[in-house]
Amino acid sequence: MRTAHFVAILALASLPAIAFAGKPKEADPLPVIVMTGISEFDGVFGKAKGIQDKLTAETTSLKTARANVNTALEVATDAPLETALADLLKKADKKVSVALEGRMPKLKAADAVPDNVQKGIDAVNGLVSAADSSITTVTGLKSDAVGLADECKGFPGKLPSLVKNPMEVMSKSKVLGDDVKATGALGDRLQLLIDEAGKILTDVQSAFGA
Repeated sequence: MRTAHFVAILALASLPAIAFAGKPKEADPLPVIVMTGISEFDGVFGKAKGIQDKLTAETTSLKTARANVNTALEVATDAPLETALADLLKKADKKVSVALEGRMPKLKAADAVPDNVQKGIDAVNGLVSAADSSITTVTGLKSDAVGLADECKGFPGKLPSLVKNPMEVMSKSKVLGDDVKATGALGDRLQLLIDEAGKILTDVQSAFGA
């Protein structure tokens, strides 16, 4: 088991981490990317919207899995993950250890445990799976998001040459500005989710791996 623990630590050492006391700090909401009706722009914004949708789905999945841990362990809904894991460790009475499934740490009962402990184990493993999915999915999107942000920087300056009706320029400029802002922020938001998911994995390993 010590070898497995050491391998798990090495596997997680390259994952980014952020402070995770209490609830994760949430960034201010960004506008939802919508199509402008201008083909020169919408080719970029269509791709950005696809990335934004995946980011939203992974964020929702991670939040749900995180809430499920507190619910299963009957701790306060706003309790930090460290508190929930410490509660599970206490209830398990040293009958839970970390085992590796692929590269991710998963909890395993070393002996028969009460139902409430098994529910906690299942919930934490569900959170680990959600975090793994977030890291895998979102990491693959980051370089594309950065490229799209660069592509759309000059779009506002091109708008007057593409739309001749002054009133239409005014109406589209707000949509365009929101799209450029949201696309430009995607890279940072993807990294925030990677950081949060990575910290969840290291927290699980830290709580049960020693």
